[in-house]
Amino acid sequence: MAEAPPNSVPDRLDWHLKAHPHLAERIYRQVLVALHKGGVTSIDAIHDEARESAGRPRLQEGGDPNQLERDRLSDTERQHVETIIRRLTGAHFSGEEIDDLVNLTIKQEEVHNLETVANQANVSFRQLADKIQRFSELPLGETKLAPAEVMGTRVALIRHFFSDQLEFIGIAKNHLQIRDFADVTRHIIGSDAGMGRIGGKAGGMILAYKILADADEKAGGSPFLPVAMPESYFLRSDVVEDFLRLNRLHEYANQKYKPIDDVGREYPLIRGVFRIGDFPLEIVQRLRSILTAVGNHPVIVRSSSLLEDRLGTAFSGKYASVFVANQGSLEERLRTVLAAIAEVYASVMAPDPILYRREHNLIDYVEEMAVLIQKVVGVHVGDYFFPPFAGVAFSRNEYRWSPRIKREDGLARVVMGLGTRAVDRVGSDYPRMVALGAPTLRPESSVQEILRSGQQTMDVINIKRNRLESIRVQEAFEQGDGIPMIDRIVSVYRDGDLFSPPGLHIDARPDQLRVTFDKLIRTTPFAARVRDMLARLEDAYGMPIDMEFACDGEKF
Repeated sequence: MAEAPPNSVPDRLDWHLKAHPHLAERIYRQVLVALHKGGVTSIDAIHDEARESAGRPRLQEGGDPNQLERDRLSDTERQHVETIIRRLTGAHFSGEEIDDLVNLTIKQEEVHNLETVANQANVSFRQLADKIQRFSELPLGETKLAPAEVMGTRVALIRHFFSDQLEFIGIAKNHLQIRDFADVTRHIIGSDAGMGRIGGKAGGMILAYKILADADEKAGGSPFLPVAMPESYFLRSDVVEDFLRLNRLHEYANQKYKPIDDVGREYPLIRGVFRIGDFPLEIVQRLRSILTAVGNHPVIVRSSSLLEDRLGTAFSGKYASVFVANQGSLEERLRTVLAAIAEVYASVMAPDPILYRREHNLIDYVEEMAVLIQKVVGVHVGDYFFPPFAGVAFSRNEYRWSPRIKREDGLARVVMGLGTRAVDRVGSDYPRMVALGAPTLRPESSVQEILRSGQQTMDVINIKRNRLESIRVQEAFEQGDGIPMIDRIVSVYRDGDLFSPPGLHIDARPDQLRVTFDKLIRTTPFAARVRDMLARLEDAYGMPIDMEFACDGEKF
């Protein structure tokens, strides 16, 4: 059991000095600064008193700018300074305040050590992760480190783990704290001896979550649909190099320079070759342990390249994202996830991203693909797994069907089920278009138009068949109760008109239900909530943004 600190303030200070002898000089200095800033005395006054105690006469104020105002203290005089500090500490500070000042000193020391390590070009992941973890385990304390003291460390960590793009660093350093990296490093997959980034999509998601969560905390209260981030794991960008080297696949690195017809013709072959490639044993073991912890919850394996989601080049939909139902034995699930990762790696050599890179003068950039593995947001409904609703939202509305709709108010496209159908129209289906400044305005002018353009099909994960599939929305309704917020998602079609359910219970047959989101939009702050999120993100980024979202019925 740890020794309890003494109650006497001078004894409390001695207790800390004994516990941290290598920080003794810095602890005394921290207390001295606190005495000065607190108006108890001044540094000069303490130094003058120390000189007198050592037998030197008090200095006369000369006021001559060309003459040294005070000389350096001798070792004896420095000992007197410590004695004076101890006396003043006992008279003006409590034991808790001394604890806080010592904790601040320790944090300053640790952040300095962390910044030194983080700025080393050849630092290993394990070295840096251990330093971050050590810092995050320190007590928070009442007094926080000044922003200037930690900014350099934040920048170094962002550069190591997220991006070297100056525009991204300039935003992220004002929102991500050192302790935020502790949780990130616990979810990173990669060699302890190596170092790589988690990619643009992962970095953008973490930053956006931090911006929105901090805004909610400052606003207080309980927001409608609190913001949350799916449980995520990050396969570092250096792992793809290990994969290519292990399988001798570097011959495909120059696909990006071939004629685009050749790229398209050869891509299916490359994807097949990658899919049967081997992974380093330690990566396989780490993924096995993650899947053991995740269980049979569906996951999505997403691209998170270093180019992806950079400011100015979004790469939306260019690289592969693979839904994995994640059913069966552990080894079966592991093989499927490994195949999905390999497919994401191969998508770097697909025609669409290569054309996009050529258009944006990025073709010579050495693309390193990180991978984001996430638990899919959703609920079990019979044989299916899906979120009640999902979608994509834009801070600028470029599709305005009424003069009452303003571009700067933003737009959301919302669907029932997985958000895949919100990105683009599929067949005759349209997502629900929500002009966030005038949410009840619809592009359709009649009930018949709403029915014709309304969502007929939804994307789900079929747990029984162990795959992603599209089903008629009525099939989900026929599974019975269990769809959260269903009364806010559907309207009842009866006697040639649409009616919002008056309560939580829906008194209608499945074939009478239509996906409209009318009640969600009219009776909840959903539109205002999304509009506020977009405004906060755009303010932080300094440019128009878009975001993907999903809801499990309780969180956004």
